[in-house]
Parts: sequence; structure tokens; C-alpha cells
Amino acid sequence: MVEHTAEDLMTLVERGSGLNVLDRTRLLLSFLHPEESPGSLDGLPLGECDRRLLEARAQRFGSTTVLTCRCGSCDSDYELPIDLAAILDYGAAGPVNEAVSVCCGSKTYQVSPVRFMELDAIALEPKAEERERMLLRAAVKSVQSSDGALAPVAPSRIPKSHRVALSKALDQADPLAVIVFPMTCSVCGTDWAPRLEPADLLWRDLEQECSEIIDDVRVLAQTFGWRELDILTMSPVRRRAYSKRLRERGDG
Repeated sequence: MVEHTAEDLMTLVERGSGLNVLDRTRLLLSFLHPEESPGSLDGLPLGECDRRLLEARAQRFGSTTVLTCRCGSCDSDYELPIDLAAILDYGAAGPVNEAVSVCCGSKTYQVSPVRFMELDAIALEPKAEERERMLLRAAVKSVQSSDGALAPVAPSRIPKSHRVALSKALDQADPLAVIVFPMTCSVCGTDWAPRLEPADLLWRDLEQECSEIIDDVRVLAQTFGWRELDILTMSPVRRRAYSKRLRERGDG
């Protein structure tokens, strides 16, 4: 992650606070990679977006976190310890492929990782079932029959057994596109798979850091009369050292 000042982080969180999930993810990726154009970032596979966000989170806040989730059947709450380094290693073991051929009986499907830009239209669809079809349509580019003819794919006409094979192929082609943790509820026995959203994880931690920065600004401004900008442009080590000493003295 590029080194940013406290002022940079405060501006980022202020800009992103009212955005939807996709636009906030775009903002984060642009913040992390200002050298790349918005179009270039929009064209990244989903797994590459997740990899960049997870790497940034691990570099700034450490590689361990906790995923809080709730069973959809009995509302039991869980806290799952997550090792981001292990997830990144898993992603590195299966690099993103541009296209994969998947043979299912007499048909051969051409599939490729879904790009971030393709989520815009999918996110606008209110029906979950239709969103799944649109996601499949984005990934499956064409199908070739036994006579060699190529044709576009209608997701509703793909047999269920073929969908399972296509899903596995996409997981292998872009292993970090969907990060889930299969588990069984210890209370009701329901099998489910809570999902880790890298953008949400990084954003939550950045918001927490900004909240701590605001506390530092309040303490230092009240005690020394310093301007907000002067405090925000301090190095994090110096700002925290001042705040810590004041709180130890009971002035915070």
C-alpha cells in the first residue's frame, strides 16, 4: 500500500461514506493504485481486485482478522478467525487465466473471469436469481457444439450439471473472485458458506483508523491549539506519541 498521510485517509473516507459498494471499491482501488487509469482498474478480474485489497489490508493492519457471520436458519452468531496470508497464498497458487475451455458432454464452453466493470449492470438487478444468470452470462462467452458451431450462451438453457462444472472452472481460473468458508452450524446443523468481502474489510478498518485520528486531533488541538491540518500532516508515529503521553497524564 502506498504511504498516505492522515489527511489522505480522512479525505478518502469522507468521499466514500455515501457511495454504494461498487463505487466505494472503485475509490479504494484508485486510492491504492493512482498510477493506473480508472478504465484499467475497471477491467481487472474480480480476483485481482480482491487480491489488491487484501494485500493492502494485510500491509496496513496485519494479516489476521475476524469474520463475523450469522446462520441464516437459526440466527446463531459466529466469529471466524481469518488468515489473509493463507488466502493470498491460495490465490497465488492458481493465477488468473484469460480463458478456459470446459467440456460438458458434446458441448465445449468458453469461460473467462468476470471483470469488475461487468458488476455494474448485475448490481442493479433486484432479483437474486436473475443476478446469478447475469453473472453466468458474463463469464460464459460462447458454447461450441459437437459439429463445431459456435453460439452465444443463454444461461437458462445451461443444464444444472454443466453449471456445476462451469462454476468449478471459474473458481480455478480466478480463485479469489469469491472467497467463502464452508461450515456447518453447530446449533442447527445447516451447511452454509459465509463470504469474505475484501473491500468491506479494508473499508471498515480504514474507518476505524480515521476515528482514532479524529480522537488524536481533538486531544492535540484542545491541549496545544494546533490546527487540524498541522496535526494530520504529522507522521502517525509522532501524532500517536503525543496523544499517548497526554492520555497517560490524564489530559486526553
